[in-house]
Amino acid sequence: MFSLIFPGLGQIRNNDPRKGLLYFAIAFTLILTLHLGVTAIILALFWLYNIYDAYTVASRKAEGP
Repeated sequence: MFSLIFPGLGQIRNNDPRKGLLYFAIAFTLILTLHLGVTAIILALFWLYNIYDAYTVASRKAEGP
């Protein structure tokens, strides 16, 4: 759910702050360059991947070792 709010928040919530900060920085950079047109598509695809990544990591952690 956190990744739906902003990319990287789900990874931080999953105790992976490095990946979370990296995703946050990438998304922030893409948002700053939205005026270029193609960036909107890249941002949308990146955001979807980010949600998928956070969900799969959380699912694996919930299953246990």
